[in-house]
Amino acid sequence: MCWHLTAGIAILSFSRPRECPIGLCLSLPGVSAMAELEKQVRRVWRRLNLQRFLNILVWCWAAALVLALAWITAEKLWHPLIEPWWGTLLGSLALGLLAAAVLWYCTRQSTVDAALALDKAFGLKERVSTTLVLSESLRDSPAGLALVTDTLHRVEAIDVSEKFAFRLPRHAWVPLVPAALLCWLALFVGPLGGQGSVQAARSEVTKERAQVQQSTKQLTRRLDKQKEEAKQEGLAEAEKLLAEIQKASKDLAESKDIDQKQALAKLHDIQDTLKDRREKLGSAEQLQRQLEKMQLSAQKGPAEKLEEALKQGDFKKAAQELSKIAEQLKTGKLDEAQKKALEKQLGQMKDQLKKLADLEERRKQLEKAGLPKDVLQQELAKLDAQAKQLQKLQELAEKLGNAQEAMQKGDLAKALENLDLSKADMEQMMKDLKELQMLENALNDLADMKNAMVCKNCDGAG
Repeated sequence: MCWHLTAGIAILSFSRPRECPIGLCLSLPGVSAMAELEKQVRRVWRRLNLQRFLNILVWCWAAALVLALAWITAEKLWHPLIEPWWGTLLGSLALGLLAAAVLWYCTRQSTVDAALALDKAFGLKERVSTTLVLSESLRDSPAGLALVTDTLHRVEAIDVSEKFAFRLPRHAWVPLVPAALLCWLALFVGPLGGQGSVQAARSEVTKERAQVQQSTKQLTRRLDKQKEEAKQEGLAEAEKLLAEIQKASKDLAESKDIDQKQALAKLHDIQDTLKDRREKLGSAEQLQRQLEKMQLSAQKGPAEKLEEALKQGDFKKAAQELSKIAEQLKTGKLDEAQKKALEKQLGQMKDQLKKLADLEERRKQLEKAGLPKDVLQQELAKLDAQAKQLQKLQELAEKLGNAQEAMQKGDLAKALENLDLSKADMEQMMKDLKELQMLENALNDLADMKNAMVCKNCDGAG
């Protein structure tokens, strides 16, 4: 760089009067000169990178076409040509183009590389590259301006296309070899594994597709029934989910070119969707088993049937019984003795439900039970699966407890309000249990259809 700055000063000293640098700065500002110089460098940069991309593309296409040739050969040997051969050809070319673009991007040349190439091509002794990397302060100095002016003067007379013309890569013929072999093999060579084996393979593919369509049609019909049931029960989330799954199943049934593996993969995705929804709702079966441990109150009174319904996990009946109790309270059909008995029963149910819903206490009991580590992990996992449902039991227990306290204080309106809230909780739990049962049925149907899809004897009928 110092050599070029010295050269610039020498040029000014021999070719111009001493005051010339100031005049030069006024007549040809450094910014304008640099803009013109950078324009020439950019031309070289574009040509260099385009030439580099073409060189890379030749080899990437050659490699992609060799892979396509191997694929076509394998299909000729062992499988029928399910997809048109030209699709494989175009796909390999697209793959090669993408690979070339990525490789070029990772190895592309910079503007400094282009400046060095320009210097080398036209014997400029690194004038362009040195000028390009000069700092702004050096470039604005008299010596810097001298160098910029001298470099621009030399570059202006240069025709970039003279040394950087676009040329077809020397090995451009290489991709033509596998491409020609691929076309010859696809058009003029018969099945290498024998016509009989290919026909058998084609027949097997056709049979598999028919089996996929048959099994997915049955699944669509089953899901349609479940969707209507969800609609009648007012289960909006379940209805929406089943409708989406039914549409996916219908698309599978109407597809003309989907194979068995693709269909199984899509059914597996549907299965995962159902399982995710089931996880959000919790475990119905384990909740019902937990409620079976509920101890019935020894106290006789209006809530006997309510307790029995809760113990059986029948939230629908429990909500109905609670509604009857609220109506009796509201209309004054319960005498003082019955009201006292109801208070005690509500308190008993509150205590029992809180005990059943105490997740931490149950976790401690499991950890103290001395179970083997693997068994303990399984039990804790089951407990975690119940967490959402147990939380609902906890909330129900609180509302029943609030109703008991309101009755003790003689606040009938507050008691009725909490009984109504408890009824709403039971109805929601009932809906959740119904939705869980529907999800279980849908998962079972999916499992049946997946088995039918691969069954060799049932033709997709299950």
